[in-house]
Amino acid sequence: MAQSGFVMLLPVITIIVALLTKEVYMSLILGICAGAMLFEGFAPFPAVITMFKIMSEKVGENASLLIFLILLGILVAEIARSGASRAYSNFAAKRIKSDRGALLFAPILGIIIFVDDYFNCLTVGSVMRPLTDKFRIAREKLAYVIDATAAPTCILAPISSWSAAIAAAFPKDTGVDGFTVFLSTIPYNIYAWLTLIFLFFIVFTGKDLRPMWGVVRRARLRGVTLGDVNSDDYNALVGKNGKGHILDLVLPLAVLIVGCLYGMLYTGGIHDG
Repeated sequence: MAQSGFVMLLPVITIIVALLTKEVYMSLILGICAGAMLFEGFAPFPAVITMFKIMSEKVGENASLLIFLILLGILVAEIARSGASRAYSNFAAKRIKSDRGALLFAPILGIIIFVDDYFNCLTVGSVMRPLTDKFRIAREKLAYVIDATAAPTCILAPISSWSAAIAAAFPKDTGVDGFTVFLSTIPYNIYAWLTLIFLFFIVFTGKDLRPMWGVVRRARLRGVTLGDVNSDDYNALVGKNGKGHILDLVLPLAVLIVGCLYGMLYTGGIHDG
């Protein structure tokens, strides 16, 4: 019983360290290390061996996904540090005259970046924050709009990381074409369609559900778009002195989207006839 209690402490330790340090990967590694120490009776050298064995066997299965997410994070950080987000904000602010128009740009950009929902959220959030802040749009509402666009768009897109994952889930020896099955399910994906419909209804009408009223009112009346969360990390990331150009945003995104599309077609055997 006591040992099971120690085991329950492992996820608690990992979560607490992640919240305190804001370093997810290091927190996970620390959690694995603590588990290995517990498994080996706190013997340091066997625990190190066990830790690397666990990481090679379990983490190795998802290494490609981990590397993919790290590279996406690097790309988003580079776009922000280059000043591209601020350049896009200045470019759009000259052409948008209302908060409704500013908020509408978020789902439109999210639909354009349909290749992956993770990259969708990271990029649209980084790009849209300076623009929506200028129009006093609460970041909580922006977060909802971004999240409600990302997953449904990727689920419905015929060429995306979601479609590739679902198609690959069908065993090859069944004789079933997973991609054909995925395409046939698109009209019946009620969650995705209703989420997008409800999202655009909120954007166009400006109506919000009760839990959102307080943050929307706070942003409009006081100009405070970020509640109690400290935004120093983000402000340091975008860099007020960055001399970016909108091309610094468009070019990397265009290369990524075209590269992803070609990569999916290439691995699907487009050159095999």
